[in-house]
Amino acid sequence: MLCLLSAMSLWAQNSKLFGSESKLSNSLINQVFQDHLGYIWICTEDGLNRFDGLRMKTYLHQPGDSTSLTANYIQCIYEDASGTIYVGSIDGLLRYNAGTDDFLRISLIDGLPVQPHVKGMVRTQDGSLWVATSGRGLMCLNPKDRSVRQVPLIEGRSDDIFVSAVAVDNKDNLWLSVQGEGIFTLNTVTGMVRRVPTPTDAGFFDGATIAADSRGNIFAGSAAGLMRYDDDSRSFAAIDYGTTQPVSALCICDGYLYIGTDGSGASRMRIADRRVEPLRIFSSEFDPAKAKVHSIIFDKDNNLWLGIFQKGVMMIPHSTSTFVNYGYRPDSRYNIGSCSVQGICSDGPTVWIGTDNDGLYHMDDDGRTISHFADEAPPTVYDILPDGSRHLLLASYTDGLVRIDRATGRCTRLNRQLFDAYPQFNKCVVALARACGDLWVATYGCGAFAIAPDGTVRHYMSTTEIPDNRRNELRNNWVNCIEADSAGYIWFGTYKGASRLDPRTGTFDESRLLEQTMADRVVFDILCDSRGNAN
Repeated sequence: MLCLLSAMSLWAQNSKLFGSESKLSNSLINQVFQDHLGYIWICTEDGLNRFDGLRMKTYLHQPGDSTSLTANYIQCIYEDASGTIYVGSIDGLLRYNAGTDDFLRISLIDGLPVQPHVKGMVRTQDGSLWVATSGRGLMCLNPKDRSVRQVPLIEGRSDDIFVSAVAVDNKDNLWLSVQGEGIFTLNTVTGMVRRVPTPTDAGFFDGATIAADSRGNIFAGSAAGLMRYDDDSRSFAAIDYGTTQPVSALCICDGYLYIGTDGSGASRMRIADRRVEPLRIFSSEFDPAKAKVHSIIFDKDNNLWLGIFQKGVMMIPHSTSTFVNYGYRPDSRYNIGSCSVQGICSDGPTVWIGTDNDGLYHMDDDGRTISHFADEAPPTVYDILPDGSRHLLLASYTDGLVRIDRATGRCTRLNRQLFDAYPQFNKCVVALARACGDLWVATYGCGAFAIAPDGTVRHYMSTTEIPDNRRNELRNNWVNCIEADSAGYIWFGTYKGASRLDPRTGTFDESRLLEQTMADRVVFDILCDSRGNAN
């Protein structure tokens, strides 16, 4: 598996699913919400949950306790400008009391034992809380005297008005989806109501979701698809969103519309050009591409939270890293097989990747495979080094030093000068470097070689199993890496410490520092810092 820098965002290597094992009361998720204190609230069909980052607390209806929830079916939750939290259930509206950690029931209809099903809530700049209900239409809660009034939407009707969704735009207008009637907009100052033309009949809006942002964008979605409001025509127009599955959740963030569907997972659309791309979410517990995403939010730290119906809540941590993972995933273009990555070589805008038992890959800067030399190249490639404009040099586990044609994959073995005198050793080359005008070759079991431009070969080996600083030689013949520092020394990392060679004199410098810090330690890699010092 390999990570490379890229300009695109990638969701989701470290996602976490909160389900029953996390003490979530129910996996039928209706809404996910974060309050001003940072708590994550999760509305389910069997209880309300609050997550503090460590623990999940569940609130349920308790018979005989008037300070508990009115019902366990919790549809929605909202926070007003003062930080007061309101909870909408299948049996009315409640206000959460943080001091006593309980709930106060708010009567939406005086004198009735059963309260309407609360479907959604928003607030306007004057502090009013607007409550969408199933059966009683739209209600308005005055923050000053906490009085409640019903807002007329359809002339001559006060009952049997089912508002399935509500949103507020940047001008404080409300947008409401009314079952069997369509979408309405309400001027909260004048009280004027207008039904908004749509491209389909009123049934489009049954169970719809609406999203609006500060830039005036307004989107609506339902079982019939996705629409965007057009200011010029003062109507909605259907837009493509990459699937025919019902739209079940919408969220606008940073110029993107995030779209949850009821069976095709989640995607995002860049609002500027309507380009749609799926959210690449990985889970070992279910197939995210077939998920029913019923709620989407970003928290204060820009982590993405998805309410996934029948599965739970998935939190995908925000990362400012621009690393993209290249590894085996059938649904990903960043696919270099499932074998381990051993070597990497940048070649201008492209990259060469050596693997363990899957040959050599050549990838472009957009992550697409240019070529895969599985049969032509050695199966295991430890290191890669450019060799002119046409060739690469490969350090291989079984084939020694190999030159490969970048275009055709044709290979030439270059081992005669290196291994012919040592038939007892495997031709195992693990690292390559160019320094002091020579090509340096590290091997497992046969020490290191330096090949001069004229073909002359110098060989460096240890003659004893026990490192001896009095000997002018490598500490060990199993060499993992080679690095040159700014002073012209060549460093070798071996299975028994590090050695430093002065190629001008041909002598090894086993200093006291090396002896104290690196003696008998396996050194896998050496890197020079900005001042040219080896580390």
